[in-house]
Amino acid sequence: VECRMTATTPAIHELIRANLDRAPMFTGEIEGRGPRYCPSIEDKVVRFADRESHLVFLEPEGLATHSVYPNGISTSLPLDVQQEMIRRLPGCEHAEILQPGYAVEYDMVPAWQIDATGETKSIPGLFLAGQINGTTGYEEAGGQGLMAGLNAARRVMEEEPIRLGRDEAYIGVMMDDLVTKDPREPYRMFTSRAEHRLRLRADNASERLGERALELGLLDDAHAQHFQEATARRNQIEEAFDSVRVQGTLLRDLAGRPDIPVAELRGHLERHGSGEICSVALGRAVVAQRYAGYLPRADAEARRQAELENKPIPEWLNPQQIPGLRSEAVEVLQQFQPRTFGQASRLAGVNPTDLSLVALAVRRGPSDPSVTEGAPT
Repeated sequence: VECRMTATTPAIHELIRANLDRAPMFTGEIEGRGPRYCPSIEDKVVRFADRESHLVFLEPEGLATHSVYPNGISTSLPLDVQQEMIRRLPGCEHAEILQPGYAVEYDMVPAWQIDATGETKSIPGLFLAGQINGTTGYEEAGGQGLMAGLNAARRVMEEEPIRLGRDEAYIGVMMDDLVTKDPREPYRMFTSRAEHRLRLRADNASERLGERALELGLLDDAHAQHFQEATARRNQIEEAFDSVRVQGTLLRDLAGRPDIPVAELRGHLERHGSGEICSVALGRAVVAQRYAGYLPRADAEARRQAELENKPIPEWLNPQQIPGLRSEAVEVLQQFQPRTFGQASRLAGVNPTDLSLVALAVRRGPSDPSVTEGAPT
């Protein structure tokens, strides 16, 4: 499908500015904050007033239609303004609007009302995913749908829920963020949100999550066999890295050098009788080796964080009854009801001193009536 490109003009910007008093996003009719990375054309014109033009991508909606989507000028302006705006676009002087642009404002469930499994806390068995949890984006909705669907099925089968850790998957990072943070704008999942980015790589996704997928029955026979064969090929290469030497240097050490091409490593493996080499498996092994100098430090930090991350906060604990706990921390802990110290540490309004007091109360145990009286059930 062949796309074209055009751009807005100063005349279009002047038209938009003259009609801002008719735009719901600016009149206060719509109060919610939109996605940061998908601004409307009126938002672009106001926020980037120094720009004389903004790109518009003309994308055909199919091979057998003349309908074209003008990507880059989403808008909630009235129809007459939209039509005039389109006809002022270079190349679109005679275009007709088939579907006007419009703005959508939707409600969302507060973070403290959902669990990292996607299940609502107040209505057991009700699972939510997507925009209703405060996110925007296809991948974000898909990741939540996977977790909510998986856990809904496990609940029906009376099996334990599944939660992914922040060190296991970006889905785990996202689900944790959704239940510990109070978003002020639609949430997007960025790699910068993850503390363990060296481990959460695209090339090792099957190594991180393959075994769990097998255990949970998420792989059919063909995919399960493919995963097992890929694991075997990767193990074969790892063994060769530790046994093959080239002029006295272990192949593993050569693999860690960025100046050594992968093709050269393949040649060494083939000459030493390693059989047919899988390009994907070799590539993954080389990437892992080139990260090897950084991973031990990252892993040590991850273990330190995991001690706090996975330490549970028991349900019998009542924050109101913890001596010395600040009122703000009490309010936040009661609202969000974090399940682990890791989740509690990421809540706005909970500081390290608060966590120390909570830890002390947990060590004292449920036998201390001062910290259990009035706890949620």
